[in-house]
Amino acid sequence: MSARRATSREAQREATRERLFESALDVFRRDGVEAARIEDISSMAGVSRGTFYFHFPTKDDVLLELLRRTEEDLVTELDGLDESSSFEDVLMTVAKHMNTHWAEEPALLTGIGVVSMRAAAGGRFDEARDAHPARGALIPHVRRAMDRGEIVNLLPADLTVDFFLMNLFGMALAWVGSEGADLDTLLGAFVQFFLRAVRV
Repeated sequence: MSARRATSREAQREATRERLFESALDVFRRDGVEAARIEDISSMAGVSRGTFYFHFPTKDDVLLELLRRTEEDLVTELDGLDESSSFEDVLMTVAKHMNTHWAEEPALLTGIGVVSMRAAAGGRFDEARDAHPARGALIPHVRRAMDRGEIVNLLPADLTVDFFLMNLFGMALAWVGSEGADLDTLLGAFVQFFLRAVRV
């Protein structure tokens, strides 16, 4: 097989995967993740049911892909911060990013919450935690804040990050069930709550 044909086939495979990804998200938004049917996703993407499973073994894998992409965006934002940025600015960057990506996507946010709980319940917590690039990008910021005396070193940096991210995400999930609450306001309030705790 020529290199040109292999490249063309790979491009077609990626285009199909992207079409399936976008179709799945549309069906999740319309029907909810649990009620979404693979047949509807495949039909919307113009492919067979088997093609869906070739690219995404389960519906959870679509959500994990969505989470990976949004986390990669966050890593880019965190990496772009100056090393002298205050710890509050770092945490607010995370909160603002979460608001930007999820304020209009409560169904997808809830679906990701369910997928994360399944991973933890399945005994794969360490594997799931270590797979999050945002976690790795935040740890150096926490270490710098500790070194500068901005926060008290009550926990190791990695556990401080875990505590922050899990509780920030928990606040976002609580927002889904709160009528009239503003996600941006709630996440900002949690950042202030967290800062008070680590500055003691």
